[in-house]
Amino acid sequence: MKHIIGIFVIILLVFSINISAKDKCSKQEALVAEEKVDGILSWDDLYQYYLKYKECDSGAISEGLSNSIEILLVNKWDDLFIIYKMTSEKKRFKLFFLKHIDETMSQKNAEIIYYNIKNKCDNKTKEFCALIKNEMDKYQYEGDK
Repeated sequence: MKHIIGIFVIILLVFSINISAKDKCSKQEALVAEEKVDGILSWDDLYQYYLKYKECDSGAISEGLSNSIEILLVNKWDDLFIIYKMTSEKKRFKLFFLKHIDETMSQKNAEIIYYNIKNKCDNKTKEFCALIKNEMDKYQYEGDK
């Protein structure tokens, strides 16, 4: 019996080591993640990036992600339902997305996004738009609130 328990403990340790190693970003992954962040051109690109590199979300990579999300919110607003749907089905992705609506946003783009929130959100995306606005309001952007 002790032998079985010992084997079970070893299996659990190996499994937990593999899980924690998987949650870290290697130097090589960080280099690739930083290079690829500028290639996020759609909401699907953002989600695929998240799946592959979410562990690398810090420093310059994090700033690049914030910039990519800002650009998507400005240039892909007409596709907002896509990101709304993705984030409503995947809560961790929603937290990732909202975290990158931050103080790095330009005032000009903040004004465009506030305008879109006020004038282009429909009944389906109204609550999601409110979440975006709440994140922006934390940084006291001025605009068409």
